[in-house]
Amino acid sequence: MTKPKILMVDDEQDYTTITKVYLEEAWECEVHPVNFSTQGLASAKALRPDIILLDISMPDLSGRELASQLKKDPDFKNTPIVFFTGVADDIDDIDAGKRKIDGYPYLTKPVSGEVLLAFIKKQLVR
Repeated sequence: MTKPKILMVDDEQDYTTITKVYLEEAWECEVHPVNFSTQGLASAKALRPDIILLDISMPDLSGRELASQLKKDPDFKNTPIVFFTGVADDIDDIDAGKRKIDGYPYLTKPVSGEVLLAFIKKQLVR
C-alpha cells in the first residue's frame, strides 16, 4: 500500500514543519509543505496529492483563490481540500468537517495533531 500524500500550503513555516514531523511520525504518510501560496498549484500538479490542506489567509494568493484554481483543473476534481483558518469559530472535535467554507471542510488553527490526523483520515475515506 502506498503512503498517502498530503500537500500542505501554509505561509507559516514553523507550523508546516511541526505538522509534517507529527503526521509522518504518527502515520505512514508523506507530507509536502509549501510555504508560498503562489507555488500551490504547481506543487499539486507535480505531487498529485491525495489530500490538500490550505491555510485561508496567506499573502499573495489566499487559500480560497488557490482552492478555486485547483477545482477548475480536472486532475483535482475529486481531491479533498481542507481549509485551515485562525479566524473561524473554535472547533475541537473530529466531526468539524460538517462545517464548511466555500463548500470545503475546515479546521481552526491551532488544532491538535490527533484531531488533525483523524480528520485527514476521515476526509480520505470519503
